[in-house]
Amino acid sequence: MISKQKMPNILYLKRYGRLQNSIITLNCVNLIKNPKANERSCSVREMDLNSKTAAIVFLGILFLLPLLINSVSAQDQTDYYITVEPSALNALQYLSIGRNATITFEAKWTYGPNQGAFIQNASAAIDVINQKNQTIDSLNINTANGIFSFNYVINNPDILTFNTMKLVSEDGVEWNSGIHDSNVLGLNSNIAQVYWDTFHVSMLHYDTNDLSEVTATVNVTYLLLPESGLKLESGNERNKIAHDVKVTINGVEAQEIKPGVYTANSSTFLPTAYVNVMVSDGNWTTTSTGFSFSHNTNQIYWIIVGAVSAAFVFFAVLALVFFISKRANKPKPSKHRNAAFVSAVVLGITSIISLYWGIVGLEGTFHTFNWIGLTFFGVFAFTIGIWGSILVLRRKSVTSSITAAMIPMLANTLAVKAALDMYQLPNPWFIMFASLFISIACGFFICKLEETL
Repeated sequence: MISKQKMPNILYLKRYGRLQNSIITLNCVNLIKNPKANERSCSVREMDLNSKTAAIVFLGILFLLPLLINSVSAQDQTDYYITVEPSALNALQYLSIGRNATITFEAKWTYGPNQGAFIQNASAAIDVINQKNQTIDSLNINTANGIFSFNYVINNPDILTFNTMKLVSEDGVEWNSGIHDSNVLGLNSNIAQVYWDTFHVSMLHYDTNDLSEVTATVNVTYLLLPESGLKLESGNERNKIAHDVKVTINGVEAQEIKPGVYTANSSTFLPTAYVNVMVSDGNWTTTSTGFSFSHNTNQIYWIIVGAVSAAFVFFAVLALVFFISKRANKPKPSKHRNAAFVSAVVLGITSIISLYWGIVGLEGTFHTFNWIGLTFFGVFAFTIGIWGSILVLRRKSVTSSITAAMIPMLANTLAVKAALDMYQLPNPWFIMFASLFISIACGFFICKLEETL
């Protein structure tokens, strides 16, 4: 053991670092004398060492991090000889279908001795890409003085992207996105995007509980806009909801009961209600959206009136046949009379169906549908069909009777389908096929009539 008299000498040696073994001996003595205190001292020294090490590592990271970032940025940075980009206000546009959009691009040298100068009298090849990522058009535009513009318009809603694929400079050199010289790429193209939008109308609720009346409530939005809306380069924002626009339902101006929701009452006496919703707003193209649904209250009365009318027509035809047979100079065989009667009745039925579609067209025309053609064709087919029925009953001109039977068939099928497809309304296939069958049956009976003449 070390005596107390030697302790000052050992401390002196520790202070000046001349005797490491003495320091170790001193630490051992201290540990033997006060183990717990020396244990705490060692822990403190170890923590102090760890803190200093952590601080050194942290400072090293702070020093090296900017160098690493600059190195990565230098590797990621790409140089382009030419940059074509849209002007600030033309990069994103939003307008109605059928309206002209003016797209403006700037072509500049962004590398080399002409850096910063506009590229004049070059030819830019621009692809027009639709919402489905399909190229629908290719344009070749002269860059003029380096700032060039062109107009474009479509009549169907879509989001078009205008992207410069290549540029041919005045000296005939073609520049594209590939490597042009060493590690420098040829062309950097920034896109311009244009929304050609329209109104979208959806039916929320309809009420047909009142006779000859229909109440429709619709929701009006912009078709292509996302739910969150769209922020333009000018700073303006477009909302998905079509608020404070002009909406008419069957020609009646609708009231906006809450943002984007409009309602109105209109009249109809048909068993099927046809509703035309027209939306317009300033310089936006007016849209028409059609809806059709059963009018439950009107249908009850149509069934009653239809049954009574059918009975009346049946007995009227019987009386007419009886009267004509009495007035005939030469009695005909019963087979002949039966063929004429059946042909006249069938042709009369298909003619009445044509008259119904003519009435549908007339009411629809008053309700802002473009169905004037259906109106005239339906009435014309009805007139020709009745005339043909009279010819059949009088047993004259079978050829004219067959022609008369074809006109209602065309009105009840092709004309009706064309009118309904105009507004994307569902076709009443059952009625249309029934009309077609009746017309074919009419022609069959008329042909049988010709065999008996």
